[in-house]
Amino acid sequence: STTTNPRQHSLNTWTRKKRDALRVADRLDAAGYPDRAARMRECSRILATRSCPEGHVHRVVEAYFCRDRACPICAWRVARRSAGRLCAALSDVGGRALLLTLTLRSCAAADLRQTIKDLLASWGRFARRARVERAFDGWFRALEITYNRMTHEWHPHLHVLLHVADPRRYFAEGSGLYITHAEIIELWRSAARLDYAPSVDIR
Repeated sequence: STTTNPRQHSLNTWTRKKRDALRVADRLDAAGYPDRAARMRECSRILATRSCPEGHVHRVVEAYFCRDRACPICAWRVARRSAGRLCAALSDVGGRALLLTLTLRSCAAADLRQTIKDLLASWGRFARRARVERAFDGWFRALEITYNRMTHEWHPHLHVLLHVADPRRYFAEGSGLYITHAEIIELWRSAARLDYAPSVDIR
């Protein structure tokens, strides 16, 4: 077992996440949340890890995590756990998954909370459309929020895995199930009640 400080390893993933967390903590301080900022600064400041005999696999065995939803370190750990569970679930059910990304226009910090509410409400309307319910057998949704340092805008968006149990039937010509990219754009524009064509990606 070894104890390491992430700041000592410039290329370490933990170091990059820690630097991001410190930047978020500074913003929380400026926004008037000193307690949250203090907890985030302490998050994973020191990690106790254990490695396999060959030194290839390292596991964190002891650390303090702030568990703040805005913390880049904690969000990264939650995403890794969710990805593992999701991969296992998809392996069990078979079929095929399509990755759909749904967006709204970026917003200022003051409008972020409302934009997220609008985004999630829009997804609810989109997922309940008969066209969508008929085409897909299930879905997994994740919210991601990015920040543009050039424009100082926030960009909340959704990544959705759409499950297709029988890909051959879904993609078959004349099945009535396959939804084109243009159709998805229009379905999302309608569900989000937008007066512009939103950026949508599916693959």
